[in-house]
Amino acid sequence: GKAGDVKTHWPELAEAVGWVLDAGGVAVLAHPMRHGLTRRKRGLLLDAFRAAGGQAAELVSGFQNPDATRDLARQLQERGLYASVGSDFHFPGGHLAPGSMSPVPRTATPPVWAHPRLAGFVDGVAA
Repeated sequence: GKAGDVKTHWPELAEAVGWVLDAGGVAVLAHPMRHGLTRRKRGLLLDAFRAAGGQAAELVSGFQNPDATRDLARQLQERGLYASVGSDFHFPGGHLAPGSMSPVPRTATPPVWAHPRLAGFVDGVAA
């Protein structure tokens, strides 16, 4: 109600996922470990994301507890979601700069680059 008050109108989850899919992309949920959710609520988020057409989630984002990462990998695998990784890099000199993330654990969860929509890409170049 104030002069600088601008309402934010976020799209529904299915709408945002639809935009990614319509553009030919793979919909990936960014850093599900960084939302402060309990395991159960994170599972509900992953369920809703998958139901909306989501296909992957960020398994590793910056530095995180290895046990929690393995647990998230199990949650992704149970839902048939692919795993991505990222440093969550935002600016030079930041504490989550590229190369400073936790190692990716050995897991049966397939990496997002194995997704069929990305089959035509090799080393980041379209085949």
